[in-house]
Amino acid sequence: MQELCQRSLWLGAYVPGWAQNDSAKFQSHEFESITYLLHFAVFVRPNGRLDLRSNGLTRSKMRSLVAVGHDSGRKVLLVVGGEGASEGLRIAWNSKNLTRTVRTLINLVEMYGYDGIDLDWEPFPRLDAQLYVEAIKSLRRNLDEISRRRTGTRVLSAAIEVDINDPVYMRSLTQSLASIRGYLDQVNLRNCLLYGTIRLSILVEAHLSMDSELLMQTRQFAPSLSPGFNPIN
Repeated sequence: MQELCQRSLWLGAYVPGWAQNDSAKFQSHEFESITYLLHFAVFVRPNGRLDLRSNGLTRSKMRSLVAVGHDSGRKVLLVVGGEGASEGLRIAWNSKNLTRTVRTLINLVEMYGYDGIDLDWEPFPRLDAQLYVEAIKSLRRNLDEISRRRTGTRVLSAAIEVDINDPVYMRSLTQSLASIRGYLDQVNLRNCLLYGTIRLSILVEAHLSMDSELLMQTRQFAPSLSPGFNPIN
């Protein structure tokens, strides 16, 4: 546990394509704390087709953000999914479309020079957990192949919503995370609490080399964070 707490934070900054001109203007002191940028996002339509336009991703914006990150010594990940994309993700990752979906995403990573992919499936697909696991494993294999052919290690991360009021959901989540440990470089556990009209998002990062017992502590995840989890603002 002490070793986990001593690990350095991975602090990510989400940069949405539709607001990139404003949100990507970082000051030098801001880059000192940011370790990577997440370009938000490749949306997935209900028919499973990948969509760059919905979130304002264009060729020029993709090349621009990658250049900004690399010039500052930061990795840039391409986010896939987001709120409202769960139906499309279910289609995109089924056995019929898995190979095509992965190939398309890998082509985007190589074409624009991204350092990896962040899979954002909201909420975590409890009923489609096996699809999720297969998607992660396939992305890992293909990103590793790029790493073998090109300079630098490609990163695979995931943003997962935590629902502390649903023990069945949390049990499925922790079981799936245990089955893909070693495939993800990091996981962002996302907890959104509603206080009246105020939506408070708490992002927590945890490395997947942690023990299963520690992963199970996400069932008690709350603003007073469990030991071993590193909060980020």
